[in-house]
Amino acid sequence: MPVSRSSVSCLAVLVGLVAISLPLGGSALAARGCHDNGQPVCAVKPDGRVTLSGACEAKSEGARVLHSGGCISALCYVAMGLDPHEVCGTDPLTHARMTYPNNCALEAANASAVHDGPCRKGR
Repeated sequence: MPVSRSSVSCLAVLVGLVAISLPLGGSALAARGCHDNGQPVCAVKPDGRVTLSGACEAKSEGARVLHSGGCISALCYVAMGLDPHEVCGTDPLTHARMTYPNNCALEAANASAVHDGPCRKGR
């Protein structure tokens, strides 16, 4: 069956429209003045936690950053007591600052990190 020019033209237009409507990656973020520094972040989206390339990507995907670095595996939760690195975080429900025993506990609570170490009064 021969292919007509109008069929090929319609297909080319359709492919062009699809390409235009696809979300653009990092170059679109950069064009809007958003540059990730190459350090991944653990963020939470409605469907769960995800490791993203940085805060810009998290913002563009409507995710809330929990902490710098990739998300921690489920195995970490088993050994939470082995990492004594305290982290000050913001509780997602009360928005109060709270000291978490480590990033595993912070992440498990979907809390956002404020700084390393225990929370300080007045800050």
